[in-house]
Amino acid sequence: MKKFFFSLESVLRLKEQLLAAAQTELGRLNEAIARQEAAEAENRRQSAANDAKCGEEQRRGIDPRLMVCYADYRAQLFRQLTEIQRRKTALSLDRDNVIEKIVVIKTEKAALEKLKENELLAYQAEARKEEERAVEEFIGFRRVASGA
Repeated sequence: MKKFFFSLESVLRLKEQLLAAAQTELGRLNEAIARQEAAEAENRRQSAANDAKCGEEQRRGIDPRLMVCYADYRAQLFRQLTEIQRRKTALSLDRDNVIEKIVVIKTEKAALEKLKENELLAYQAEARKEEERAVEEFIGFRRVASGA
């Protein structure tokens, strides 16, 4: 009997490659989101430090020009925070799309693997039947040859 061959093996390999690529992309996006979260935390820390320092200066009596500098720096930090949050949101949307893609690929891959398993079981059953026929034929031949 010929060797087992799954006709959709190349499709299954392609799905495995697509899954690996999507998982790599998911890892890259998770790292990028983590970097944005770290930048957001650092921005918030700097903003809190700026506010605390400005408050301390106000209690001691502050030069109006210095007050403007604190306000400008606070506005700059706010713009940076807004940009960080925008990038983080975009990355999160990309990550959600990649997760959906992974789910679809895994579903398709599982269906192909189940199909392959079913075809292999059918192949093995046919091989057993063929082997049984060969044994029966051999036993029948020996009976004829011995005159029984």
